[in-house]
Amino acid sequence: MSESLATVDSIVSDELITAQSKNKIPDKSSQKCLESENESSDGTKNRPSNDSEEAFQTIQIESSCSSFSSSDAEAKISLPFNSQGRWVNELEKSNLNNSGQRKNMMACEMCNNYEMQLQDMQYREAVLHISIGQYEKNIVKLKEDLKKEQSFRLEIEEKFINESKRFENELKSLSSQVDQGQNSFEKISNKFAKLNKSANSSIASLINQIDKLKSDIVRLSSDNEKLIGRHLKKSREMLSESISLPEDPEALQFYCLQLREDLIQALYNREHLEETLRSENIFLKEQLLGEQQSKENIEENLSHENKTLLVRTQNLESELKNYKKKF
Repeated sequence: MSESLATVDSIVSDELITAQSKNKIPDKSSQKCLESENESSDGTKNRPSNDSEEAFQTIQIESSCSSFSSSDAEAKISLPFNSQGRWVNELEKSNLNNSGQRKNMMACEMCNNYEMQLQDMQYREAVLHISIGQYEKNIVKLKEDLKKEQSFRLEIEEKFINESKRFENELKSLSSQVDQGQNSFEKISNKFAKLNKSANSSIASLINQIDKLKSDIVRLSSDNEKLIGRHLKKSREMLSESISLPEDPEALQFYCLQLREDLIQALYNREHLEETLRSENIFLKEQLLGEQQSKENIEENLSHENKTLLVRTQNLESELKNYKKKF
């Protein structure tokens, strides 16, 4: 603070010196003193010579010295008017000297007061000029800062508007994607439910067909066993029976032909049954393999669709979580 005050005082004193040198302000005390000296010199030089001039001077002296003390006034009133004018001149000289001294003293005091007031006013004016300059600099700086702040604010507002628009667009796109994902998820879930239902129904029908085929196989195998057992029983019966051939050659020939027909019929039945059983067995095996393959394909398709649905749901859930975190 002391350094700043010293700098301000030095600046003010320099400005006062420059102002006095530029304006050439004369000292008021010197002006007053010069005026009083001129008046006294004029009074002493222009003295009257005759009686009328002496009377005029006494009246002039009385009027000029009326602002002083009463003793001086009484002395002025009792001035004699003689022909030579000695007393008048002496009294005039003394009054002029006293009035000049008093005027000089009063003028010097007034000049000092005026000079002090003038210096104070000049100091205040210089301080005000300095403060005004600093204020103007601060105003310019603040205006520049205000312009920068306004431009920065406009830029921030523009960025905020652009970001808000971008976020709104992203929000709309995400909401549309979520809606599409929900719709696709519902469609896929409905499709999965339908496929699962159809697969379960097809599996149930396959199981029923397998049970039916198994029952058919059991039936055919029992029929085969019956057929084989019948022939075996026939052969056993034939073995246990006594051999009695007809004696008549025609009857023997007929008997041989009958046996041959029975044998051919038995062989034919056997071959037909074996072929039927073989073809049915192959058909059942192929059908079973096809059904197993279709079952495996259906299960694989269902598992693949289930995996894709799970991945899709996980992605949608993650996107929804990210969206909730953002907003």
